[in-house]
Parts: sequence; structure tokens; C-alpha cells
Amino acid sequence: MRVLSIQLETETGKVEDNYARAFALLQTGIGLYQPDLVLLPEGFAAYGAAVDMTPFAEPVPGPTSERFCQYSREHGVMIVFGIIRRNPQGEGHYNSAVIVDRGEIIGIYDKTHLYMDQRPEMADHNEQAIFLPGKQLGVFDTRLGRLGVLICHDGQYPEVWRCLALEGAEAIIWLLNDGDCSGWAKLHAFWNTVPVFSCNKVAVSDDGKRHGGGSIIVDVHGQPLDYAATAESFVYGEIDLKAQAGYRAEGITGPSNVFRVRRVDLYGPICRPAGQ
Repeated sequence: MRVLSIQLETETGKVEDNYARAFALLQTGIGLYQPDLVLLPEGFAAYGAAVDMTPFAEPVPGPTSERFCQYSREHGVMIVFGIIRRNPQGEGHYNSAVIVDRGEIIGIYDKTHLYMDQRPEMADHNEQAIFLPGKQLGVFDTRLGRLGVLICHDGQYPEVWRCLALEGAEAIIWLLNDGDCSGWAKLHAFWNTVPVFSCNKVAVSDDGKRHGGGSIIVDVHGQPLDYAATAESFVYGEIDLKAQAGYRAEGITGPSNVFRVRRVDLYGPICRPAGQ
């Protein structure tokens, strides 16, 4: 499988410009790499623009998802992208990842673990006050394989990675709007014997400093196939998911042994609230 992660440079509040940049890079990247799977970052067009995301939330299906569907149809490619998704059942919005393939929406994952920062100056990043929480973890059967999906803060919970691996995820996609989390991606890949494909964005602050980046493609041994620092970049790797899954199934060497000697009889506290 050929995987392309588009590490996009965005400008806060310039939603239309961010979309235009993303679609231009998508077109270029598909032409250069002929990928099977393309990733774009968490809520890349609008996230961080305001505390109230109502003006930026979109329906799915809707105009943006249809445009991604068009690209996937024309090029026979699967695309996973972040979007602020309007709640179809009423008020509020989700921080979502949408999977489209060959012209169809085949999956939507709503971020389940919402970051909390109650400092007044960080109000536009206190997700508890901005988004609705998702109700289930993201595992999707696709023509490329069984894929797990995480969004940013989800990745700070080892339980989530392990659950996705135990649910049979052959690779885990991690969309980000954060600092460089490539080190975490390598560790979670190694600990769970699962390839990890992450996609972050890059932002430039008023003082000219670059933030974010660190998009990476990692194999089951925690070894990077490609990585980007803080420049707008294409991150590309070719990986055989069936062969990678074999390391876990065989449990012969390396971290894959953890799935043969797990002591599930001792793990009860993991499901209890802290302090109980």
C-alpha cells in the first residue's frame, strides 16, 4: 500500500485559503506518488480559528466532503481528512475524520477524547467547551485493510491504541493539530505491533516561528519510513499491511510477543476511574 501524508501549512481563520492550498497539494501529491491512501490533518481548514466553531462547521455529506469524494473517484484513491462536522441530530459540532474512497463516504470518526485547557488565553483550544465527544472508537473495514483512526488528543491514551490493535486494526491513522508527536507514533507502533500513519499541519506564528509538523509513517517495529519536520511536506511510504500484521500474529520476535503473554486477569484497574 502506498501512503501519502500531506503536512499542510495553514493560516488561522483563512478557511477558504486553507482548503484551496489543501486541494492543490492533493492534486500534486496524487500526481507525484500515485498513492492508495492520502491523509490530511485534523480540522485543518478551520480548527483554532475561534471558540465558537458554528460559522466553520459543515455537514457531512456536504460540499467539502463531496469535493474530496470527487478527487477519490477520479484517482481511485482513499482519502482521510479532518473536518469540523455539524451535528446532524441537533446543536453542536464534532471534530471528525472522514474517510472517502472511490467517490463514497465509507466512514466517519468523531474525536472521543477532548482536550481540556481552562486557561482563559487558551479558550480556543478547550475542546470540552467547543466540541461534542464521539461515542465510539474508530475501526473501519476498507478495501485497503482494517484501519484504526485517532484524532490528536486521542493519542495520549495508551488504552485507545491497544483497543484498536485488539480490534484488529492493521494500521492506525493519526490526524493531528499539535506539536511534533512523531516520537509517540514510533513508540505506539512498536508497543502494539501496528503501522502508524500520522498527519500534522504546520502553522506560522506572528513572530515567524513554525509550529506543528512531525508527520511520520512508521512500521510495526517502530522504524520510520518517512518523516517531516516543520516544513510543508509530502510524507510517503510503501507498506505491506498483511506482512506487517504477520509479525503480530506469529508473535515470534520483538514487541509482537506482548500479544502472547498478556495477563488480562490483572488489567481490571484500567477500566476504573483514576483513584478508585
